[in-house]
Formats: sequence, C-alpha cells, structure tokens
Amino acid sequence: DRVQKYPNDLMLKYELAEVYWEGGNVDAALEQFQLAQRQPQKRLNSIVYLGRCFQAKGQYDMAVEQYQKALADMLTMSEMKLDTLYYLGLTYDAMGSKKEALDCFKQIYSADVTYRDVKDRVNANYAK
Repeated sequence: DRVQKYPNDLMLKYELAEVYWEGGNVDAALEQFQLAQRQPQKRLNSIVYLGRCFQAKGQYDMAVEQYQKALADMLTMSEMKLDTLYYLGLTYDAMGSKKEALDCFKQIYSADVTYRDVKDRVNANYAK
C-alpha cells in the first residue's frame, strides 16, 4: 500500500523487494530491486540481491555480472563483501567454473577462515 501511495520512494521499493524475496517471489523481488538500486543508500544491497535473484532463476551469467558490479565498489573486506564473494563462488560452482569458485572462496578464507563453509570448501581442494 505504501509503495502505491509513494511510488517515488525508493527505500519503500527496497523494503518491498526484501519482503518479496523472503516470501519466495523472486520475479517480483527482481523488479523492485532493479528500481531500488537507484537509491544511493541501498544501491549495493540491491545489486547483490539482483545477483541472488538471477542466481535463483538459474540465470547464472547475469548473476555473475551483478556480483562483479557490486564487488567493484567494495573496497574493504566487509561482511557484505564476504557475502557477495560467497554468492559469486556458489554461482561459479553451479556453472561448473570450479577454478573461479575456488578463487572466490580463497579470498574469503584469507579474510575469515570461519565464514560459513568456506574452510571446508578450500581444504577439500587441497586434499586432492
């Protein structure tokens, strides 16, 4: 209702996109995140979510593009950058691009060895 009442409020579009995402409505979330990325405070979050939407739809090349776009603007290894690298690694893995996936996981491993299942993923590569 609020988005219809205030159609130019990009923060509301971002919030609506998150609701759609959490509810599993990927297509509706995708549409709202595309609009919300024009909101400077939520730009990077929106781009990462766009990648996640494309990834969920199996459109891996488009997901990679969004993740790389977001990473280009992330200068320090923040929680958001760790998340984005992780999602990019998962996407490369799903594409069968094992080397690129491992490169993402190694970047995370170098910064935070305890992050999700990255330690297992990296160690599995060296156990071969």
